[in-house]
Amino acid sequence: MINKSYKDGESINSLKKAMDKDHLIIHNLLNKFEKEISEDFEKSKNTFNRLRWILEKHFFVEEKIIFSVYLSIIDEENEYINKLLMEHEKIFRLLNEIEEDLLDNKKSDISEIKLLLRAHSRFEDDFFYPKIDEEISEKEKLKILNRIEEVIIK
Repeated sequence: MINKSYKDGESINSLKKAMDKDHLIIHNLLNKFEKEISEDFEKSKNTFNRLRWILEKHFFVEEKIIFSVYLSIIDEENEYINKLLMEHEKIFRLLNEIEEDLLDNKKSDISEIKLLLRAHSRFEDDFFYPKIDEEISEKEKLKILNRIEEVIIK
């Protein structure tokens, strides 16, 4: 169950905090993959598969839960969500290219996806999620956080 307690008058429920954890896992896996692709190519394939799976789940949570609930609350188009969705598409295209290289036993240049993922998560962490946390009510945040919890298999 999502923590519903309060500290210093402010809710500790935060979309930013919830998504920060995922971003850390993603960046750690990306760094591990980058290291392994040079040192242990076969092992890098497994790390890549895990990275891809984590990203697929992360984007699913964002697109199907966070973005859809937030859009229903604000009831209008949102340029930031459109930007993030376009970045998701580009990240998936880059993942597909890396996967093709791995299947052909070729080392892939991951510099573009690395830069894009860092910029993407920085935008979400520094601007997008704090903005949502500020704009929506505690009840709405709990609705989103509980839906996220329903999706995550422990």
